[in-house]
Order: sequence, then C-alpha cells, then structure tokens
Amino acid sequence: MFSTLGAEVPRHDAAVQQVFAQGVASTIQLLSTLVDGQTEDERRSHAIAMFSQWLSALVLSRAASNSPLSDEILAVARKASYLEG
Repeated sequence: MFSTLGAEVPRHDAAVQQVFAQGVASTIQLLSTLVDGQTEDERRSHAIAMFSQWLSALVLSRAASNSPLSDEILAVARKASYLEG
C-alpha cells in the first residue's frame, strides 16, 4: 500500500495525508521493536532506514517488472535488511 499510494497522497486533502502519515508512523514504531539498537533513537533510525529501503526496492523492482533485475533488487534489499542475520 505504501509503495502504491505514496506518490498520490500529496495530491489529496489534509485528512488523507494525515491518515497516511499515521500509517507510516505506526509501521515505523512496529519495526523499531524488531531491529537492533542501543537506544530508542537508534532503533527508530534503523527502522526508518529499513522501511525506506524496502519501499524503494519494491518500487524499483516493479519498474523492472518480471526480469532478473527485478528479482535481484529484491534479493539485495532483503539481504541488506536489518532483520536478516
């Protein structure tokens, strides 16, 4: 949903933008409970970086649709993820 609607949200009214922003914030909060970090700020930063990376990888993968590059983008993003050990 985030990768699909993210570019469209700014074109909508403040209510839509607020709901979308709340969804982003909630996702970051959830991810921050799953990533490593010494402090809450560090975990939040890691969660934001990971979420941004995932969304970017998804957008690029879709743009390269059904090609080896599409699969490679997702594999590299998955490997670089903070959750993968």
